Amino acid sequence: MIKGITSLLNKRASSLIPTTTKKYLKAMKRDDIIKNENKTMSLDDIALNLAHNTLIPRTLDWIRNEGQCLDNLIPGLSTIPDAGRGGFAQRFIPKDSMVVPAPLLQIMNRDSLFMYDLILDEKTGKMKKDTSQTSHPKPTSQQMLVNYCFSHPDVDILLCPQSNAILINHCSNRKSYGGDCEKYNKNEGGKRGPNAKIRWAGDDGRESWDPNTQNWLKMTMTQIKDLTYSTKRGLSFDIIATRDISPGEEVSNFLF
Repeated sequence: MIKGITSLLNKRASSLIPTTTKKYLKAMKRDDIIKNENKTMSLDDIALNLAHNTLIPRTLDWIRNEGQCLDNLIPGLSTIPDAGRGGFAQRFIPKDSMVVPAPLLQIMNRDSLFMYDLILDEKTGKMKKDTSQTSHPKPTSQQMLVNYCFSHPDVDILLCPQSNAILINHCSNRKSYGGDCEKYNKNEGGKRGPNAKIRWAGDDGRESWDPNTQNWLKMTMTQIKDLTYSTKRGLSFDIIATRDISPGEEVSNFLF
């Protein structure tokens, strides 16, 4: 029943749930613990065993050839003044390689993230827009998510990264931003500025981890809107290193 209900909300999450109680119990306990009831398991042990018994096993070679690393970036306090948090390289990232893939949440109407003054509706007991002064109240602010999304003034769509790419701060090679953005790259003729760039997934002409993006880029906004409202997602970015990035170095991208 749980597996069936979960599949209505998220089929991928449902695929992790065992189909029978027997398989579930096997996933929850190791053989050595089943034989010795005095032993206990941590939540991490339970999660690990559940994954091992429900996921398709993959070899290391398969992961290297087919997968994309999501943990190249870890959060930390940005070296760029007043930037807040930033994304830092957890390991060496060679020039022209993937820093992190960025599947995008597609918000088709960015006006939906406007915030308004609210008042209590005495009939429903819920909060509603304050229309006491005008039938078309003006927004007072926007939700913070807008600060982490990409958009264009001529279209309503917002594209919001759903991976650690959201940690990456912007940088410029036209003026000083401070921090790691200010560091000069001796291997690139003494230039300062960002060490990564953003491109559409598959823009290099090779087979991409996300085969949908290039097809979606050929669609009209109406087609994208219809697919999005039918719970489809098809746009992604690649964050690519524009020079070698050392462990512990903050990753930043171009500010246009």
